[in-house]
Amino acid sequence: MNHDVAWHAVTAAALLRVFVPDVRICLRRLAGAGVRIGAAELREQSRSLPPNPQNPVTGEYQQEVR
Repeated sequence: MNHDVAWHAVTAAALLRVFVPDVRICLRRLAGAGVRIGAAELREQSRSLPPNPQNPVTGEYQQEVR
């Protein structure tokens, strides 16, 4: 095994050990922000629907099955 190859392998392992936790934290924060934005969007959509005692989520009337 060449010394340059060994040096590159050790360097790559050190870089991965240093930067992988930071990347993981950033991805978790981005995913959390996406969930919060999606929840806020759904909340705004549900507020814009007219109130309906039959089905307050969709505003549709349900028919009775006989």
